[in-house]
Amino acid sequence: MSGPQPWSKPASGWADPEPSPGSGGTQDGWRPQLSPSPPQSRRGVIIGGLVGLLVGLLAAAPAGYLVGHSTSNRSVATPSASAPAPSGSLRPFEASQLAVNKAKFPGELVQLAEPWMPWVNACVTSAEVGGPKLGSGERMHVLCHYGVVGVHFVLFNSVAERDAARGLRQRRGTELRDQAPGAAEPTHRTGTSGRGGTYVEYAVRSGNGTGKIVSGVWWNLDEQPTGLYFEALWETGLGESWEPLRDLWQRYS
Repeated sequence: MSGPQPWSKPASGWADPEPSPGSGGTQDGWRPQLSPSPPQSRRGVIIGGLVGLLVGLLAAAPAGYLVGHSTSNRSVATPSASAPAPSGSLRPFEASQLAVNKAKFPGELVQLAEPWMPWVNACVTSAEVGGPKLGSGERMHVLCHYGVVGVHFVLFNSVAERDAARGLRQRRGTELRDQAPGAAEPTHRTGTSGRGGTYVEYAVRSGNGTGKIVSGVWWNLDEQPTGLYFEALWETGLGESWEPLRDLWQRYS
C-alpha cells in the first residue's frame, strides 16, 4: 500500500526455528582410527552403511520438521500477510460460498465484494424479507457476516450519494475518539488488490446513539457509486483494538 500508514503492520510472531542438535553434521565428535583395522566382511560393510544412514536421517529430521511445521503454521496464523487465494485455487467449501454469495450481488457491486465472497456467510439483500433496509441514496444493500463482524456492501444512486454516506460516518466518528482511541485519520489508500479508494475508521454508538460502541471501517473504490463498511462491537467483539478491522481490510481490499 502506498502513502503514509496510520499504523505499522504487526510482526507475525513467528521466529525462525532453532537449528536442531546434530544438524551441523554427525562427525563433530568423531576421530579416525590411526591404527589399521582388519578388513570388514561384506555383511559388516552393509550394516555399517545402514547405521550411518540412520544416524544421518535422525540428525536431519528434527530440523526439517521444524521448518515445515513453522511454515505451515505461519500461513494459517497470519492470513493477512497475503492476498486472498484466486477463485481457481479455493478449497471446495470456499468455492461453494463464492458461488452462493455471488448470486446475491448485482453486477455493479461484484468488483468491490468479490474478494470477500468466499469468506463471508449468511448474506441477505435489501430485496429479501428480513434484509437490511435501504438508507438515504442507496439502491441495493447486501449484509453479510464474517464471524462477529457485520459486512455491508452498498450500491448508491450516485457517487455524490456515496460520498454523503461516507461523510456522515466520518463526522460521527469524531465524537467518540476518546472512547475508542487510536482511530486512523481518513485517507486515500491503495488496497491489497492494487485498487485505490477512500479509507475511513470510525466509531459510533448503537441504539440511536445510546447503546454500546461500534467501531467500523469504511472503504470505497474511486469513481464507482459503491461502498462497503464492516463493523463490530468495540469492547466484546474487538477487544478495544483497531487491529482486527485493519487486518480484514488488508486481506480483502
